Amino acid sequence: MFHALNFVALRFIWLMMPAGFGIVSEHNIPEELPINETVAVNWAVHKGELEGFAKLTFDLPDHLSVSMRNANGATFSFENQQAKLIWMDMPKSGTLAIGLDLMAHPGFVGGAIDATFSFVRSGQRVDLPLDGAVVRADRATLPLGYAFYQGMRTLQRLDDNRRQVEIQVASEPTEGFLKIEEQLPLDCTAEILESGGATTSQLDRALKFVWFEAPKEPNFELSYVLTCQDPKIFNFSWSGEIAYVSDDRPMVKKIITTTGGSTMAQTSKSSPEPESKSGSEPEANITPIPDEIPINPKNDLAGVIRYRVQIMAAHRYVSEKWVRNRFGFEAGVSIDEQDDWYKYTTGEEENYVKARNLREQLSAQFTFPGPFVTAYLRGERITVQEALALSSQQWTP
Repeated sequence: MFHALNFVALRFIWLMMPAGFGIVSEHNIPEELPINETVAVNWAVHKGELEGFAKLTFDLPDHLSVSMRNANGATFSFENQQAKLIWMDMPKSGTLAIGLDLMAHPGFVGGAIDATFSFVRSGQRVDLPLDGAVVRADRATLPLGYAFYQGMRTLQRLDDNRRQVEIQVASEPTEGFLKIEEQLPLDCTAEILESGGATTSQLDRALKFVWFEAPKEPNFELSYVLTCQDPKIFNFSWSGEIAYVSDDRPMVKKIITTTGGSTMAQTSKSSPEPESKSGSEPEANITPIPDEIPINPKNDLAGVIRYRVQIMAAHRYVSEKWVRNRFGFEAGVSIDEQDDWYKYTTGEEENYVKARNLREQLSAQFTFPGPFVTAYLRGERITVQEALALSSQQWTP
């Protein structure tokens, strides 16, 4: 009986351990980077009481370099588009705050900045993906006459077997030939909704939009509905590219996905049994972006942005009473369903700093698995980075 009770207790503790070990990160990297100008940014990793060896790795898109302004005691290196900070013994502070200087060089168009935090736990190395950033070149700083195209793909679930795909294209238009090609999953078909004046075709897995004279508009949109017999197919790695000519040179640029395919999964409900998860996992990167967010944010959205603090997440529903009994937390809790997760948040602030201060207070007073700030636009969850840009507020580590 003694051994059985211990097993049950250990299983309960395991279920409550956050997949991200309570570690979350924040940054203030802007969406647009000017060419040949240094952009100072800050990045913070909230590690709690974690000590010992750690490594923070950044994978950067082509023609983007990084240098250190404040390494917080780490050694720094940058090679082959990868930046590394290594601590043989992390500082005692609960937050690793670093300062980075980004420089976009000629030829840079954009891409994803991916971050990984590595550390040792119980004698085992852990490589934890963190919230990254998607950046693009500031078109106003491109060389005169330089053709430039940036494609951003977003996805919307229509039903189990259909997804609507939209590709927003920002450009300094080229003259002559332009091709946009999407690689589709096997055994799927595409129905064109908006072609942008292109000739379209689908052969095997390739969906092509072709212009012999590229559109003159600096911004345009393409869209199609993808139908697949097996809903699991939508979890494939989306890929596509834009091919054009700039200064008599052929150019090929990848299309960036801002909303991942896994966000289209059905939400399932089952009996209450908590399984916590930190919001630092990659799933936080693929939260659908509401249609109201423009490519160039406007400050008139500031009044409908709210910041909350997420205190925990679980695969299975638990009540607000369970949260109160488990953590001794008496304040109100909001419960949001997203995919296969139930996310528990508290507070609602118009000012990011107030939400950040609430997070620090909750971290000090309760044993939540890594509280962190979240953001909402008209009730729809967006990234904190987007919310700060839309509300013209400054990030604070």
